[in-house]
Amino acid sequence: MKRILALLLAVVMCLALFTGCSSSGSGQASGKEEPKAEGTAQEDVQEEGADSDASGAKVIRLAASDSADYPLCKADTLFQEKMGELSGGTVEVQTFFDGILGEESDTVESCKLGMLELTRVSAGNMVTFVPELALFNLPFLFKDKEHFNAVIDGEVGEIYQELFENAGLKLIALYDEGTRNIFTINGPVATPDDLKGLKIRTMGAQSIQDGFTAMGASPTPMNSGEVFTSLSQGLLDACENNYSSVYTLRWFETAKYFSNTEHLRVPSVLCCSLDYWNSLTEEEQGWILDAAAQAKAYASEIFDDGEKEAFDNLIKAGCVYTELTAEQRNAFAEKCSDVYQKYATTDEAVKILDIINELGA
Repeated sequence: MKRILALLLAVVMCLALFTGCSSSGSGQASGKEEPKAEGTAQEDVQEEGADSDASGAKVIRLAASDSADYPLCKADTLFQEKMGELSGGTVEVQTFFDGILGEESDTVESCKLGMLELTRVSAGNMVTFVPELALFNLPFLFKDKEHFNAVIDGEVGEIYQELFENAGLKLIALYDEGTRNIFTINGPVATPDDLKGLKIRTMGAQSIQDGFTAMGASPTPMNSGEVFTSLSQGLLDACENNYSSVYTLRWFETAKYFSNTEHLRVPSVLCCSLDYWNSLTEEEQGWILDAAAQAKAYASEIFDDGEKEAFDNLIKAGCVYTELTAEQRNAFAEKCSDVYQKYATTDEAVKILDIINELGA
């Protein structure tokens, strides 16, 4: 109850204040894990919430934890633009980046409580809401990007649509968020032995933690906002994420050794509450699905380019890269084989895992 009350208060405060992370603002997020400064009062937010703005347009707020220059936030901005075009200005999407409306699990809760319209979060932070998403957190599940896309765009995606609805949520889109790689403070990771005992920041999902435990590490679940300081103070030995996130969040300033472990490819989820979705007209739902499809295609175009640019920037910043062979990555994967069965415990999870394995054969 205390957490819910705190969440209610935080969201109400955010709605009452204007920030540079709003779509109507002009600031760019720094990527640093530091407290966010409050802006001036937001004149166009009505006391009763964000149902409409001064022009009478319906307002839809979209929250994400990433900084504004992150590739998927650029896709969110395209979604915002397309919604304006498709609706002829009758719907206005306001984007809130850099975690200004809370951490990812908090924004999902806000959606479920009817206090936020849309959120885009990592599937790794949604396992409490849809337990079968734990499968996406299993290390070395996907062979490559083509395998991943075949999974999320096919029957598995349809199964998750139903699972989300059972949880009172509407799954609007699944985005590719690239592969996650390991960054360390004291030296490169090339074998499972190099991971032994390392305190590595992970997302909170137990399946992710179990995977790293199997590989010999000491997983430390932590909100992304705490990682920069924890690395700087030596409370962590390592972190893991895609190159774009590590660069924009500046975790590399301390964890400068990295290798292409490519251990996870966790999708990002765009969702809202099922009640909110059902309150929309069929036309409004169509606009959202259309705009999300265009944003997803755009994200796919720019993400790989963004990863390459981030990789180059990491090298320019003095980071030390170790390129692993397929055989070296397989040595890590073999350590995780027993973890898979732990999470194939429901009929739906078994079916999803079977389909993923078949598509990757």
